[in-house]
Amino acid sequence: VKVLEWPNIISADIFVPPACTNGYQTQLLVNSFWPWALIFLMAAIYALHAYASRVRSQRLGCAVALRSVCSQTSLFALPLTLVVTFCVVTSSASRIFRTLQLDSFEYDDGTGENVQYLHDDYSFGIAVKHDGDITDAYGRTRAWALGLIALWPAGIPVLYATLLAIAKRAIKHHEPDALSRATHFLWTDYRLAFFWWEPVDLLRRLTLTGFVLLISEEHVLLRPLIALLVSLGWFVGQWALKPFKQPVDNLLAAVANMALTLIFLGVLLVKNCQVSAKVEESIAPLRKSTGSEVCEYYGFGSSADGIFLFVLIFSMVTVLGFVAFSLFELVRRSKLVASILLLRATGKPPELFLNSHTLWHLFLSHIWLTGQDQVAVIKRQMQLCL
Repeated sequence: VKVLEWPNIISADIFVPPACTNGYQTQLLVNSFWPWALIFLMAAIYALHAYASRVRSQRLGCAVALRSVCSQTSLFALPLTLVVTFCVVTSSASRIFRTLQLDSFEYDDGTGENVQYLHDDYSFGIAVKHDGDITDAYGRTRAWALGLIALWPAGIPVLYATLLAIAKRAIKHHEPDALSRATHFLWTDYRLAFFWWEPVDLLRRLTLTGFVLLISEEHVLLRPLIALLVSLGWFVGQWALKPFKQPVDNLLAAVANMALTLIFLGVLLVKNCQVSAKVEESIAPLRKSTGSEVCEYYGFGSSADGIFLFVLIFSMVTVLGFVAFSLFELVRRSKLVASILLLRATGKPPELFLNSHTLWHLFLSHIWLTGQDQVAVIKRQMQLCL
């Protein structure tokens, strides 16, 4: 799961260390709002510079220049917003969900009452008292976390999907407009039929890093089970559909999904051993614990270490074998494909777009009686090159 939280390196803790903040709630708010502050700051700087340049160069009225600058700034801020939110959404959402995760500790042996502490920071103090009442401090922090769910884990996928839905016609008909160009970051790497893939993939990442944490600790095996099923289903779907334009991207995505599937399988087996060991210890507390009998049925001893080592080695061998086979297939297919035209800047085939009121990319002028066959050959050859 930590692989999916790689943007944690881009965290507010770098700029505002936890030791400098006044409590966990402040850390949560800073971590959630600093990306938006950065976006607004960059947009404001751009707007001031554009307004000054436009007024000075064109000598327009303030009202006309202001309308023009607002439109220009919106087109500048939208791609910036998409890039920034993409980089921090999993880490921000994970922090929000961890705020709702509590650890229970026994308070009174006689009555069996428990108190609960914040899983992410025990120094926060008691979150839920032994009588079940939520403390005022945690109540405020929890309210902020519930509200921030609408901003990050729920809001960002909805934002991406809404922008793509609005720009759908321009994207599918190769008729770029201002919005499709601004959202280029979301759909440019995918095949035309799967331009909507990014928000769905974001929901998968948020499910694995955040939404599973909403499952109660009483169902400790349900978390890795759901993560395993989601990863397995996504691996099969991604490998079958191949949504990326480039075969290498499809390969990397398949490898990542396979690795996650094997990791969650190992986690589920290890958790199964740990839970069975606790159950056996509670049933026979006076018997000296030698591990889990369930683990022994797997054939790797009574502890979870053997299973973990087996899954680790098996995962590495499987992933490396899959990578080797896929690379062999990529090389083999590349030799069978006819020569095509590639852009020198990107090394990829050009994307042909039609501007508004344009019907064709190229017109081959010829005389019908003497040039029909020759031009038809030229057209077919150019289509093969693209």
